[in-house]
Amino acid sequence: MAASSSIPVIDLNKTEEEIIDKLHRDFTSVGFVFLVNHGIDANSVEKVFETASSFFALPIEVKREYARSEQTKNNGYVGLEAEKLNPKGPAGDYKELYNCSGSKNHRWPCDHLPSFKPTIEAFYNCCSELTLKLLAWMGKALKLEDPSYLVETHRSIYDDTKNCTTLRLLHYP
Repeated sequence: MAASSSIPVIDLNKTEEEIIDKLHRDFTSVGFVFLVNHGIDANSVEKVFETASSFFALPIEVKREYARSEQTKNNGYVGLEAEKLNPKGPAGDYKELYNCSGSKNHRWPCDHLPSFKPTIEAFYNCCSELTLKLLAWMGKALKLEDPSYLVETHRSIYDDTKNCTTLRLLHYP
């Protein structure tokens, strides 16, 4: 296996057969890929970044109204230094975040940012659809005995009682 100095690129505008062949080649040699022409337009991505920035610019008291809790499961706001990636480090991580999943147990900051929920949900749904499409191709590319296995085990992407797929908005002040 030859070492490569670049990340393999997969163009999702190609035929399904070309995509599957390239996924097989790249996953069995490099292990990961960079996707282009995936159908999620740059304007949608920019809108999510703008929405996240607007949320993180709110006063801390407002953000805390939407804090992650037992009732919201993994959804909601988490403040600075509340999570600690390095257990040996002196303090928590200097970041704040807002987690979103397909859960119905979610308090959205719509009182303060009316476009927050529709923007984030639309993006989450686009990402989820792309995920299921990729999993279908991956099942074929990896020549699984049941090529639909990956899709079937992840179909509950919208149900956080079975799947914890999360879109995480991060802010490093």
